[in-house]
Amino acid sequence: MKRILLATLVLFPLSLTAGLPLKVELIGPEEPVAISEKKLASVKAVARAVKELQALRDLGKLEDKDLEKMAKTEALLNEGRKLEQGIELKLRFTNPTDKPITFHYGPDTSTNFITVDGPGAVDLPYSGMMTLEFRQPEPTTIAPGKSKEFTITEMAYGQRDMSRWLISEPGLYGVSVRFTTVAEDGKVELKSNEITLEVKAGE
Repeated sequence: MKRILLATLVLFPLSLTAGLPLKVELIGPEEPVAISEKKLASVKAVARAVKELQALRDLGKLEDKDLEKMAKTEALLNEGRKLEQGIELKLRFTNPTDKPITFHYGPDTSTNFITVDGPGAVDLPYSGMMTLEFRQPEPTTIAPGKSKEFTITEMAYGQRDMSRWLISEPGLYGVSVRFTTVAEDGKVELKSNEITLEVKAGE
């Protein structure tokens, strides 16, 4: 994988639904992210739990001891979703047109779907219960030629950012985002460029 400086990345032209001609740029940390050995080890335990949980689900009919183990494993995964690794990304939306563009960013009208490719990438999709109320953010308007940035903390993604990615070992990781939202013409999907995220072991 070719190493990329993350401070400045070129905007990519996108194939967009008519009515939302935004450009979206994914921006990563300027410096490598240092994650302590202890936290990396914790993520490795979470990765093992993911495999154990899948193996239990594949069994089909479960005995009491299996259900007990599954409950403990799911609890470990929930704790994994709370781990702080200090990874912060930004999505920059730019309006290249001569008219204002309005769209929604935030639950429950938009969703970020993150893809991470690398030696220790651990995906923790959330499939549990959620509250039923509908959360709609205030519309975001970007003036002609202007940009607006939104922060993605700890590579959280999916509905209400309940899912997330974790890193279990140092290395280079390719990261990209697919963003869906609601605009005047209906549902719109935008795809970001891919960045290279460098992770190193810290103290």
